[in-house]
Amino acid sequence: MSSASARFVLVLWDGETRELALVTDGFRTYPVVYALPDNNGQTMIAASDLRLLRVAYEWPYVGGKPRALTMNPQAVYHYLNFSFVPNEACIWQQAHKLAPGSTARWQAGKAMPTVKTWWDARYPEDNPDDDTRRAAELRQLILDSVRRYGQAPARNWGTFLSGGTDSSSISGILSGARREQGDEQVSSFSIGFAEPGYDELAYATIASEHFKMRAHQSRVSEADALAVLPRLIDAYDEPFGNASAIPTHCCANLAVAENMNLLVAGDGGDEIFGGNERYLKDRIFGLYKGAPGLVRKLGGGLAGVLGGTDARLANKVKNFVRRAELPNPDRFYTDDSFASEHFDELLDERFRSQLGIDDSLDVQRGLYARCDAPSELHRLMYLDLKMTIAANDVVKVTRATRLAGLGVAFPYLDRHLVDYTGRLPADALLRGTQKRWLFKRAMAGILPEAIVKKKKQGFGLPVSVWMRRPGPFRDFIHDTLMSRTTRQRGLFQSAAVERLLERHQRGAWDHAAELYILTMLELWQREHLDKQHGK
Repeated sequence: MSSASARFVLVLWDGETRELALVTDGFRTYPVVYALPDNNGQTMIAASDLRLLRVAYEWPYVGGKPRALTMNPQAVYHYLNFSFVPNEACIWQQAHKLAPGSTARWQAGKAMPTVKTWWDARYPEDNPDDDTRRAAELRQLILDSVRRYGQAPARNWGTFLSGGTDSSSISGILSGARREQGDEQVSSFSIGFAEPGYDELAYATIASEHFKMRAHQSRVSEADALAVLPRLIDAYDEPFGNASAIPTHCCANLAVAENMNLLVAGDGGDEIFGGNERYLKDRIFGLYKGAPGLVRKLGGGLAGVLGGTDARLANKVKNFVRRAELPNPDRFYTDDSFASEHFDELLDERFRSQLGIDDSLDVQRGLYARCDAPSELHRLMYLDLKMTIAANDVVKVTRATRLAGLGVAFPYLDRHLVDYTGRLPADALLRGTQKRWLFKRAMAGILPEAIVKKKKQGFGLPVSVWMRRPGPFRDFIHDTLMSRTTRQRGLFQSAAVERLLERHQRGAWDHAAELYILTMLELWQREHLDKQHGK
């Protein structure tokens, strides 16, 4: 495995000079957190998990007296918007995360370490080749990157296989390499659901049969999801509200039952090949924003007429017109702006007084401005690599698989591959309305046609259905959010939460993601705060 694709973390201590050096890989697949518990810079604590750091920080003899970490209100606010705490913040006020692709050097006597970036995604868009040569180059880079992960005996590892283009391409490449060597079949692992519109096992079956894989499949029920939740709370050292952690963990359990010790994942493909549905949606918003004034006036008039209607279609029209008028990254942020959108009515006054309404938006604005790219698409892709990948998907997959006792690899986060796609012009990634345009041409002959043409669905969980119909999941969400413990936290106004529950069940809007985020925050606090305080 090349250094470009390796997951690593380095912690170096020089006892003579009392100097500590920390290094993370390009996507922080192994986390490092640190804190300085005294004021004179004589002690620095570094750890791989915030729970370890907390124990060391609060130990009475560190810094000479007992200390306590306190919750960071901005981090809670970021979580409520993004469903995770970005790497620019930490749930504990006194702690810090070492950002992806960074180094931190500290020497006794310094109040803070010196942090520098050693690698970052770049977007010069300077590839001079025609589409045919670009497709051939990309194909070879993908083959080289993925094949590096299949060198161990196939009985020890397998692949996540959702039936999407990323997991299917990786599965196909690794299976083909095994067949060329006359080796055993590669195992694939897939999760589905009984609910229509969420189950992709049919596509996973198409891919596994096409690639002649040893397929392992299972479906996750409402009861299965509820049973997993308590374990997931313990897997994450910060609040984490991405519901797809549930099927990810169930898929890892399926692999462990087959004696696997590693799964190869397709995370990163959307964000480097231009496959995220949000990129196309943003292009449509941009076309509307650039449309003749009469068109926009008609759209605004329709939204105004529907202003007092709280029904799904009317709300979609109003939402589209409002978002389309915004510049980026503000427009892109509206996909992740739950607490910002409901700032006054949702957040308790004391909690709200510690925040600025644009605090989370400013995180994205800072990252967007940091990316020096000619095209808006690449700036959005950079934003996604920093947020959706490094702070969300990588955290989700590594923690959910580790909880099952399994390792994970990410071929599409290979730095050579990321660097190459940054040299491509934006229209090689999103051409017209065709997402991942060049990638699909590079994978010609590898991916079956049904997979190429399928509509993207992702590794979603039918929580929206479960929260709307009578059953144990809806009851659990309601009982958790309406409990006395939750109401007394001093974070939310109960009436606003009740309204979210009512609107979701009525079908006026899909609030499943927001309700899940609120629930996971409460469960995290019960596990990571209340138990430590003896409640």
